[in-house]
Amino acid sequence: MAKTLNYNDFVSQIELPSTEKMFNADISAEQRNADITFTDKELIAAIKHLNNILSMHNRNIYLSIESVAGEKIVHVSNRNTGSKVGLLAAVEPVIFIRNLDTIGVTL
Repeated sequence: MAKTLNYNDFVSQIELPSTEKMFNADISAEQRNADITFTDKELIAAIKHLNNILSMHNRNIYLSIESVAGEKIVHVSNRNTGSKVGLLAAVEPVIFIRNLDTIGVTL
């Protein structure tokens, strides 16, 4: 006869990787992203893709690119008012889209 496990017994038998193995907490986000290279074309495509996703989900924000002191930054703005509500490093949208591609998510 098969043994029936309750939820807690089942979960306790699952071995998950530690966060130390998955993510090196000693490295800052800036250091982690420093080695990532991307083209202007890839950044523009990532911004367009994310703006389409935001629009499809009726989010009132949009992303735009600006060059400041030779560095590209991404502004997060309110779609209704045009006011800027945040900033992202240019690498962040590229990483996000690359990660979606890696796991096979199409939006």
